[in-house]
This record gives sequence, structure tokens and C-alpha cells, in this order.
Amino acid sequence: CDDVRREFRTRGWNDRPKDYIFAQCAEEAYTQDPPQSDEGCKIEAMLHVRKVPASLRFGIDRHVKPSLLKLPQESQKDLGDEARAEVRAEYLQTLDFSHQIQLLSFGPDFPGLVHVLDGREKANHTPRSSEYHLYDVHVIPTRFEEDGSIPISSHQYSVTEALRVVDLALAQRDESSLVGLTLQYDFTPFEVRVTRGRKSLWHFVTECCAILGGIFAFTGMLDNFAHQMSKSMAASGVWPDNALTQLAEVDRQK
Repeated sequence: CDDVRREFRTRGWNDRPKDYIFAQCAEEAYTQDPPQSDEGCKIEAMLHVRKVPASLRFGIDRHVKPSLLKLPQESQKDLGDEARAEVRAEYLQTLDFSHQIQLLSFGPDFPGLVHVLDGREKANHTPRSSEYHLYDVHVIPTRFEEDGSIPISSHQYSVTEALRVVDLALAQRDESSLVGLTLQYDFTPFEVRVTRGRKSLWHFVTECCAILGGIFAFTGMLDNFAHQMSKSMAASGVWPDNALTQLAEVDRQK
């Protein structure tokens, strides 16, 4: 940690930035501000990624030092070093990974874009166990085009979710069992193009004329069909030629 800060000072850079912590100074940061019981964290990041499959993982590093973890006071009373280490290990293996995804996007927004995971909340924690949440995201390159506007290149995505509960016995038996949250993503080899435009007045008038023409053509077909049916029935004697005339005269007499 001292070597990194010394190198930053040599180059004229700030050796104690406020927006991030040097990896070599993590122990110092934990010592000054140790984790508290039942606290959480909020992660905000904007990354430039390549269009290759990758994953983001939020969890406990396998090389974490349990001695940096601050346990509740009631868990440390009258405990020796070995017992306290066991309590810390058990505490790490039963962490609560309940979470809420406020925003996840791959590129700029455009009209009609839906972020599937926005607002997704998971609170499935049970005592003496931990969880492994998996989000399998398929990212679809999308190009949005609208008349009179600059095309927007962005991405939609679909997601498949999975949850596995890891109890304390399994975690102690298999130290490689994963807990935490993993978001793995890949990009589809095709692109979706969304085009939105407005029809001109002449196009609307043409469509109306086409609809009216279809109505007239259909009613003409029905009239011709009825006329041919009446002729065939009259020829077969089922419907006399003067039947309509006789019906009209009866109605007139009434």
C-alpha cells in the first residue's frame, strides 16, 4: 500500500482518492472502517465491455481474511481465538444476499425499450444458510430508427433466473460452493432493427379508397351469388319464378 501511494506521489497524482480504494490498501480500509452487522452496500458502475461472453460476480472472495470482519458483540463474548475464528467462518458462510436491481441496461434508451430486470427484488434468505443467485442474460443488439431522427444503436436483453440455497452443512463440506450473485451475459449474433415512421395523408386516403373498393366488391359478389342461387332454384322448380311477385302482392293486400 505504501509503495503504491509513494508511486502516485512521485507522478504528482492524488495518493488518497475519495472515489475508490487501492486494492493494496484494502486491509487498511477495513481496519479503519470495519464491516458492521446487517449492513448492505449499493453498487453503481458504468463499464465498457467487449461483445464476448462474460460474467459479473458479487460475493465473498475466497481469499478474504476473516480477521477483518467485525462480528456482533454478543458473538465474541468469552471466546478464544480458535472459537472466534470458527464463528467468523460460519458468519461468512451464512451471509444474506438479498438484493434489489434498480437499473441494468446495455446502451442508451430508445422509445419502447423495456429493461427486464429493473426493480427486481429478491429476499429469500433463511437462517443458517446462504444463497446463490444466477442471472443468465442474452443481449440482443438493436438499432432504432425514426423519421427525422438520428438512429440509436443500443441493446435489448432477455434473462433466465435461478436460485440455489446453500445451507451451512454444504458450505462447510464443500468450500468451493458458490454463494452470492452472478450475472453472466452473452451477445446474440444477429441485430434487431426497429423502424418507426408516420404515413402521409395521401397514403391514408389511398388505404381508405382501397377499403371502400373492397367493400363494394364483396357486396357485389354477394349480390351475384344470391341472384345465381335464385335462378338455379327457379329452374329446378323449388322456387317459382313469380314467387317474389306473389309475396309482394300479398304484402300489398294486407
